[in-house]
Amino acid sequence: MTGLESVMPGGDIFRSQQNLQNEMGILKSYSVNYRVMQELPEFHVTIVMIGRRGIAEHRHYKSAPFIVVFDSVKNQRSGVPVNLRIRSDETFSIEINGTDLSKKEYSFRERFNEAGFDFTIIKRDSANFKFDADLSNRYIFEFNQPEALANNYRGKLGIEPVNEEATLVTLSISGVVPHQESDYLNKLMTVYISQGLEYKNQTAENTIKFIDEQLGFIADSLARAENNLENFRLTNRLIDLSSEGAAIKNKLESYTQEKIATELQKQYYKYLADYITSRNESGEIVSPSVME
Repeated sequence: MTGLESVMPGGDIFRSQQNLQNEMGILKSYSVNYRVMQELPEFHVTIVMIGRRGIAEHRHYKSAPFIVVFDSVKNQRSGVPVNLRIRSDETFSIEINGTDLSKKEYSFRERFNEAGFDFTIIKRDSANFKFDADLSNRYIFEFNQPEALANNYRGKLGIEPVNEEATLVTLSISGVVPHQESDYLNKLMTVYISQGLEYKNQTAENTIKFIDEQLGFIADSLARAENNLENFRLTNRLIDLSSEGAAIKNKLESYTQEKIATELQKQYYKYLADYITSRNESGEIVSPSVME
């Protein structure tokens, strides 16, 4: 008998069918890396300390004496260096490509909204912050857009299987500040795992929704078939069916089941067609995985 199991083979939606190469592609994908960069705000500003001889001496990551605070990196000019010099315990000066600014000095926590920028400079550790005149106190920082960061990091991310037959991979990346690269790898794995769970949850929800819809369709079809059969028996005054009548009844039930299975397949293919035509590039719509 053609039943539901022939239309929906393999009902375990969490059965692993993922290819290692596909997972490596996901790790290097733009969408995953863009999400990673959105969750790493310290990556959005590159801060470099300048020595007394005007030479870049040290790139800071979570270690500069100040923090650049801003509402959105979209409101900043990317790739334009901002020269900052700490003048005292409470003030600093800014220079941007020789642009004339409204003030010569600014106070910490004072909003800077000029020359296409909108940010505030605060002390990283105000309790222990102390101006030292013997140091250069000069810094250059630039804003980085998450789109560019995502492409940069996905380009330099190394992914290699542990061996030819392994399903485990080794991730590697190089950079000026090891702490920063370590934060990237850790956040990448967090986002990757989180996105995988979100995908499975969405798949489960869509599958349950699809099955519920089809169960309603099947129930209606069975009810109609049962009513038709009952009407046929009453109309023809059949109470005890002969062997020939029983055979006809069995054929009718068989044809009804085949019709239901075919209608279910038709509904599923329509579901897939709607999915293909309506899905967007972000992959937020997930087709049910129970039919393959």
